Amino acid sequence: MSFGPFFVGEVYDYTLTIKDKDTGDAIDLTGQTAKVHLRKRGATSNKYSAADEDAVVSDASNGIITYTLPDAWVAADVSGWSLQVRLTQGSVIRKTEKIIFQVESGL
Repeated sequence: MSFGPFFVGEVYDYTLTIKDKDTGDAIDLTGQTAKVHLRKRGATSNKYSAADEDAVVSDASNGIITYTLPDAWVAADVSGWSLQVRLTQGSVIRKTEKIIFQVESGL
């Protein structure tokens, strides 16, 4: 899955609906926490950590999370990136498929 492009110097708010890849139904996120991992393509570590990864489960029963890129994103490299959501409930951790996107220089 891909979306974008996005531009250096802009801050984005994401609203993502987490769905079962087989049925297409929204996954109930009640009791789960969500983190967003941003990684430059080819990198082995995430761009951010700690609170900068935190997403908000804004509508748990409909599988909706919201995430705002950290202010530091304005200095992001022009490159390909991936975004992946990590959901945690107790000791169970699940990850979504990666979303690939491109960051381009500003206009």
